[in-house]
Amino acid sequence: GEESDVKFNNEVQLWCFSNAYPNGKKIFAGFISRYEPKTDGINDTVVVHALGYHTKLTDYILENAQGSTNMTFTNTDPGTIAETLINSFRTRGLPINWNEQTLQKTGNAISYSFQINTGAEVLDKLLSLSSADWYWYVDADKNLNYHPKSQLPIHTFTIGKEIAYIEPQKRIENIVNQIYLVGGVPTGGTYALYSK
Repeated sequence: GEESDVKFNNEVQLWCFSNAYPNGKKIFAGFISRYEPKTDGINDTVVVHALGYHTKLTDYILENAQGSTNMTFTNTDPGTIAETLINSFRTRGLPINWNEQTLQKTGNAISYSFQINTGAEVLDKLLSLSSADWYWYVDADKNLNYHPKSQLPIHTFTIGKEIAYIEPQKRIENIVNQIYLVGGVPTGGTYALYSK
């Protein structure tokens, strides 16, 4: 019932059972972020909305032990910065963790100053500062994963087998042909506008 089974921040798990996983495999863990109790006079139902734990990373700002939100990392691997981020947030209640298998090091040292950034913003910035083709996500065991993309396909999906129905959407709403540059005219340029 409400405030017991259906309560804000209660964990929601999805499990898959198959021949390959007769005891089940957890494929999602998240939390209740919204719910809608409904009644039509005869039937009572509750629609529950769950978010993945990765969304919690927008609730925390990176800060040091003194509470400063300006943090500079010098010659540090992005994986080490991600570890520092998660370890710091865990002391403030973040349910996400990491281990050596889920959070890889890039092998590159970077220097960057973060100023009032959420955890998600920090991880996205680390991707842009890492070698090409890295990605991050939070798995069903609530571990941060930080890995390079595989050069070979990991999964192959066949329409009619794994995919029963597909209806892709094509649109032009997000196409950008001109970008205004803030901060003056770029070196060698004549306008603070880039067109393609």
